[in-house]
Amino acid sequence: MSIQTLALENTLLRRGVEAARLGLCIVDDREIVVQVTELFANTLGIDPDAILGQHYRGFLSPRLRMHNFERVFAVHGPEIACEAEIVNQGRRMLLFEGRTFLHDNYSFRVISLLDISDFGVTRDRLIELRRQLDAVRASIVVADARAHDLPIVYVNAQFYEVTGYRPSEVIGRNCRFLQGPNTEQDVVAQMRKAFAQQHTCSVVLTNYRKDGSAFRNELTISPLMDDHGTVTHYVAIQRALTSRDPLGSELGH
Repeated sequence: MSIQTLALENTLLRRGVEAARLGLCIVDDREIVVQVTELFANTLGIDPDAILGQHYRGFLSPRLRMHNFERVFAVHGPEIACEAEIVNQGRRMLLFEGRTFLHDNYSFRVISLLDISDFGVTRDRLIELRRQLDAVRASIVVADARAHDLPIVYVNAQFYEVTGYRPSEVIGRNCRFLQGPNTEQDVVAQMRKAFAQQHTCSVVLTNYRKDGSAFRNELTISPLMDDHGTVTHYVAIQRALTSRDPLGSELGH
């Protein structure tokens, strides 16, 4: 592979991350920052050069109210996500997610950061919403209404359990990849109309998991507005129906 090809791929990857509005930080097994994007640093109000080569506690502790941040940055820990609040910035809310990968027998921790301050919910409400969704085994998807083609900017852990897709496989994509041969097009048209009119929409349709299996998806999509009444995001709550549900029995679950 040529140097020009590698440079192009790196540029495309960087542009994709920027489009998804995700900040990224990578720490090594000493918990030292070895890579950081400008968005990650700027969201925290820090110069990127001031983060590189530093232990993460040095720049996080004074700036964030964040439970379990040691677990988020733990190189040998499990994948985990948690909310944080920036100190003295009007209850700005951030969502952090940490996951580990191996390269040449070395462990690294990738931490993604998403500013969810514009999602129209307080921190307490978000925690309560996540608790309720986890209790009913529902997945939540947040799409950016300000970007072209409504790209996904956040999914919770239940999304993977329902669909088989990990967050890294869906961030930046439109949700239509869940559709397949038997997805009801009249229902899809109903959803498109709701998007066009910026209305809440509740439907049941056939979707497909990563392994190709079909499931009946009970789906509610709601617009979120900023203080000026402009729709900034859409939140979709999904629940895979089972044979115990009247609308889920037709697929033989």
